Amino acid sequence: MENSAGSTGGPRFAGQRATRQVKEHYFLAADLLEFLSIVTNLSGPALDKRIGDWGNLVQRIRLVAPAVEIQLLSYTLFVREEGLRRLLSFSRMLLEDGISHALPVRGAIRFGPVEWGELTYGKAVIEAHRLETGQDWIGVACMPKLPHLERLWDWARVVVCPVPMKSGAIRLHPPVAWTVPATDELCKQTLVDALFVAGDVIPWEWQRKISHTAAFGRYLRHAELAGATPESYGHGSPATELIDLYSR
Repeated sequence: MENSAGSTGGPRFAGQRATRQVKEHYFLAADLLEFLSIVTNLSGPALDKRIGDWGNLVQRIRLVAPAVEIQLLSYTLFVREEGLRRLLSFSRMLLEDGISHALPVRGAIRFGPVEWGELTYGKAVIEAHRLETGQDWIGVACMPKLPHLERLWDWARVVVCPVPMKSGAIRLHPPVAWTVPATDELCKQTLVDALFVAGDVIPWEWQRKISHTAAFGRYLRHAELAGATPESYGHGSPATELIDLYSR
């Protein structure tokens, strides 16, 4: 039996013994935030257009990064890549192009076994999904100690700092660096195009995501100007202020 990814054997279930090693890849799991609000607030052609905007966003970026493999499942995007640099670039474009079209995205990158096909699964899929859903902002975080990450530190690519989480311990999960809009523009781009409509009450949960995202943008600008290095946190930079910024 051959699955849609072209590999033999297909999915294996309980009682079946594995006959081959699943290749390891870099894997991105990402979600379009407030998708339920979009579906609830729109209908008919207006909803079709907005959903089309999401699909078109992914396809536009794929044209720039044709090596990546993608699966778009409703509001969830899976991306598999053999090169970390390309996946970081894809993630940055997804964040920047997304927010400019009022399509806020949250994601996580993991390296590990990924069975890719009609049924996509594996350790990397589970752990990336767990990290993605635990974050409390608009952004993409990497699991620590990804292979070859040490070669790619750059203020325009990936840095070291705490990633805001919904709960749990404060940890350093290297996030993808991206050009976060100024706070007023960030607020504007996350309250339009059916994410929220007139009369909606903006929940504190959403406000915290916006505040955390804006704080990260300020950290990137201030730390680089202060002469800090992207692979270090808390050494000669305003990094110690980041937790305070997140908590405001």
